[in-house]
Amino acid sequence: MNKPYVLKHPLYPHPKALEYISKIDKKMQYEPHAGSFDFRYNQWYQACRVDIDEGLADDRELIHFVTAVYRVRTIDGDKIYYKEYIQGKDKDGIVHTFDHFEGMFEVLQIDRYFNYQTGKPANRYTGNTEKKYYIDFTPEKILELAELAPSGKQQNYYIIGQGGQKLTKDIFFNAQTMAGLDFDELYEVATAPLLSDTIRSKMRKVQQDIGPIKVKMSSKA
Repeated sequence: MNKPYVLKHPLYPHPKALEYISKIDKKMQYEPHAGSFDFRYNQWYQACRVDIDEGLADDRELIHFVTAVYRVRTIDGDKIYYKEYIQGKDKDGIVHTFDHFEGMFEVLQIDRYFNYQTGKPANRYTGNTEKKYYIDFTPEKILELAELAPSGKQQNYYIIGQGGQKLTKDIFFNAQTMAGLDFDELYEVATAPLLSDTIRSKMRKVQQDIGPIKVKMSSKA
């Protein structure tokens, strides 16, 4: 359901992206990539929050909800990220929505090269980007996010396959299976034309053990 949200400003530039760049080269200045959330976030913040943070207006409630949850296998283990929508009102009561991915940030790749002018190695940005994930997969986190489904609507669930391919399988991909199956089992569910008896039995057990996800409905938009 749509729930109250506490903003930890600034969301963008992404604090973890700044930290990542600083660890590589403290002298490098952050540069947003094409399609980054930075500009849209600043627009939303200026409309909904800047007057409050500057003490010029009383607080106005923020709400958020999650429409999609993604599970991805990385060299550091299974990670998750999710599509989050944050809504707030401006001083005139008009609702503004900011959507982004939580659990993942995207940065320009950094290339190491030899600078002949200085005679020393140096770093520079390339035109490519790379994605970094920072929320570890746990069944508890999946079930926690299930409670943030949009009011009156279902969440969507996906795994990210090789090459960044987004995979899902209709009603078989839900909070229970996303929480209770391992990545390889989810991949089989998403790609196999027929499910094995072993997978079907595992899915039934997961559904029984976790039970239905009860999400309270809210009248808020």
